[in-house]
Amino acid sequence: MKNSLKTLFDRLRALPPVFYLGRLAPLALLLPLWACEDVVELDLAEGRPQLVVDGFIDNRALPQTIRLTLTWQWARRCA
Repeated sequence: MKNSLKTLFDRLRALPPVFYLGRLAPLALLLPLWACEDVVELDLAEGRPQLVVDGFIDNRALPQTIRLTLTWQWARRCA
C-alpha cells in the first residue's frame, strides 16, 4: 500500500503545473458565488444638486474633454 501511494505521488509530482490549473479553474470560477451579500438601507437627506466636473487633463497636444453634469436623486429618478 505504501509503495502504491508513493508511486501515485511521484506521478502527480511529474505532471506539469498546467494540469493542476485545468483542474482548479472551475473551482476558482465558482468560488465567488458563495460570497456574502448584505442589503444596506440608507436614509439620505435630499439636497440641492451638486456640480460634477469629470475629466482628465494631460500635457499632450490632443483635444481635452471635460464633462460637466449635475447630481440627481436616485429615488426620485427611479420611482
